[in-house]
Amino acid sequence: MNGTSYLLLAYYSLKESLVYIKNTMVFLLFSAFGLLIQYSAWYALYWSVDFMPVMGRSFETMLSYQILMVLIRSFTDANGISRQLEQRMVSGEIALDFLRPVAPRGMLIARSWGEKIFQMATDLVVFSVAVLAVGGIQSPASIEMMGLFLLSLCLGYLINLMFELLMGTFAFWFVGVNTLKWFIDFFQLAMSGAIVPLWLLPDWLQFCTKLLPFQAILYAPAQIYLGGMSNMEIVQTMGLQVFWILLLMGLQELLWRRGKRRIVVLGG
Repeated sequence: MNGTSYLLLAYYSLKESLVYIKNTMVFLLFSAFGLLIQYSAWYALYWSVDFMPVMGRSFETMLSYQILMVLIRSFTDANGISRQLEQRMVSGEIALDFLRPVAPRGMLIARSWGEKIFQMATDLVVFSVAVLAVGGIQSPASIEMMGLFLLSLCLGYLINLMFELLMGTFAFWFVGVNTLKWFIDFFQLAMSGAIVPLWLLPDWLQFCTKLLPFQAILYAPAQIYLGGMSNMEIVQTMGLQVFWILLLMGLQELLWRRGKRRIVVLGG
């Protein structure tokens, strides 16, 4: 199947997302409220130390980090591919997917991009309002650094995509991976720098985060943008991102091939 078919799948998924406009309004309010809570917490922290740098980071840097994280999380989000695969396993549609002239995983990714475009548009609204409200955020040191940030951002998305596909393959063995995914998502938020910048964590915990792929999804691009890494550290970080992509890709491919042999239609 050619690329046009995948574009059509993404287009129809986007149209479905546009139907639920009320959900969008709730999502916008929830995102804005969450960002406001984070701003209030960090403002109180820096106010308590007369806005002196904390762990070598100024209040402006911390504020830029939190606002920038809105876009980073939006772009790197894989939009519940594992959830879609689980639903198709439960309904029995997965058996039909293997008979269609389109790769099942390609279909899931295309559909997720339809939702993703809509989500990024709404997140861009929250980001723009936040930037205007605080009078701007920190800019990257150079155009080259901006390019490295965008490259790292794409690598972060690929890591998350491979991880979502890997989680989805567990549906071949366990029909009902929502509980497992919920715990992993919570752990990912804590260890990726999405809630608290990793530079605030104790050294031993920072070391632990480096052994996991989550910090390479969100924290690494943010650090590059904010100038928190040397040129050598950037090269090492991107090399680590490529490593996680290849490792997770290999694992999910292995489980996918084995899982296809275990398909059991439980419904439909």
